[in-house]
Amino acid sequence: MWPENIPAVSAFLRIQGQWRTYALGDGRLRFLGLDYGAARIGFELAGVEIAPDIWSEIQIVEAAACAALNGERH
Repeated sequence: MWPENIPAVSAFLRIQGQWRTYALGDGRLRFLGLDYGAARIGFELAGVEIAPDIWSEIQIVEAAACAALNGERH
């Protein structure tokens, strides 16, 4: 990992369980993205301040994680 990515990845790891999901008919889950309200509270409780530039990077990590969790290839 490049050093400049560490703040965004570290912040993402603090709230990595805050997903919005959709249950498919076969019992699998489809990951839709982070629940931003829950993520915000998670950051607040962890004492992590998120600047706009870090938030943009967290959203990039979110998109990649969501695709991976849904078994998509990019």
